[in-house]
Amino acid sequence: MQHNIFECFDDTTRQLLFNFKQKDLQKKIFVKIKNQSIIARTMEQLINDLVYLSDKIYYNPSYFPLVSRDDLRSGTAWKDWLCPNFDTQFTYKDNMIIIGTTRKNKISINQYIEKLEKILDSNISEIIRKNKNSKLFLCYSGGIDSVLILSYLIKKKLQDKVVLINFSNIITSKKINTFDFEKKLGFEVQTIKIGLDELITACNTGEHEIAICYTTYTLLNLYKNCTFVFGFHGNQSLLHKKIFLEQINKEVSKKGYCSSLNNWKTTKNPTPLEEHCLLMKPWHKLDGTNDCKIFTPLGNEEIFEMVRSIEWNNIDPHIISDAKVARQIINENVGNLLDPIILEEDIGELDNVIGDLDIPMDKLDNQLFKIQEKSCHDKKGYDWLLFEYGRAKVKNSIKLNTLLSYMIVKKYF
Repeated sequence: MQHNIFECFDDTTRQLLFNFKQKDLQKKIFVKIKNQSIIARTMEQLINDLVYLSDKIYYNPSYFPLVSRDDLRSGTAWKDWLCPNFDTQFTYKDNMIIIGTTRKNKISINQYIEKLEKILDSNISEIIRKNKNSKLFLCYSGGIDSVLILSYLIKKKLQDKVVLINFSNIITSKKINTFDFEKKLGFEVQTIKIGLDELITACNTGEHEIAICYTTYTLLNLYKNCTFVFGFHGNQSLLHKKIFLEQINKEVSKKGYCSSLNNWKTTKNPTPLEEHCLLMKPWHKLDGTNDCKIFTPLGNEEIFEMVRSIEWNNIDPHIISDAKVARQIINENVGNLLDPIILEEDIGELDNVIGDLDIPMDKLDNQLFKIQEKSCHDKKGYDWLLFEYGRAKVKNSIKLNTLLSYMIVKKYF
């Protein structure tokens, strides 16, 4: 989109792009440039119109309808259709669509932390207020995001009203933690083991979004009509993620909490933050499963907009790699009380999906593989799926990544 003024293709485009800017937690709008016109559609409209697919989505299904959440420039499920970035502003005037860039008032990281603390305190207080007569369940991995929520609960003296639920995901992590420290603080701790059978159950629903959030789905089906607090989105709002090192683009020379970021080197082509989707997974769409409520106090549009407003110049990269934003807030809540349990990140926590994980074919519903050839399919991608299915039948196992592709094609195309 090198030009910034295009003729509005139709009334649907006008309605969708009228004073529009992409947001992390809202449904995405997709655009296509055709000659001097711009066309806009929702995901549902593109699916219903059998718009031709990109071959990329067959091989990269995890973030459907995006090819990658890490960089929107990687493309979408549909050939030649783009997902506008998070700094692009659309306006409509006289049958023309004008494309501009949002001007943000930059804030320092200290200003960000100050505002974030107030928002988090308000979010958690509101959750407590809404559930003052019932038990709260904190999904607790022992990672710094859930420890931060724990610090607020301790600060508010709610140990006797909160149960800590730990996912022991034996697919992605072999660590076993008894959480004796947390028990001594007065918390009840319950542990749920998540294994291959639970992942297969989630896959057999045929719902891609359930499959990639399989541990959350498993939990919600074990506890009926309960209220859960999750630390989802913490690595975005608490700024311990690689994308933020790319904004700073300075080497990490010291070891810190985030083992995956230790020894990070500068890059010639850092991904601009506006091209990065801060919503990692659609956990919020599982709200209501088994009559359970989901609260995610660490992530909402207000916080994400603030993250996109941070001035990254002159920030020490070790603030990111050592999760110092989270450390500072925890310390302000409870001093050094929780220091003994802030050790090192476990990158195998929760809903991590291993694309090359082998799933036994004889445990999968055969209906998952009943797909139809339609005009929207990319021939190369479709033929690849059929080839992989044939190979899987011989081996009696299929790669999870391929299975996710089948689930998407089966449901939407």
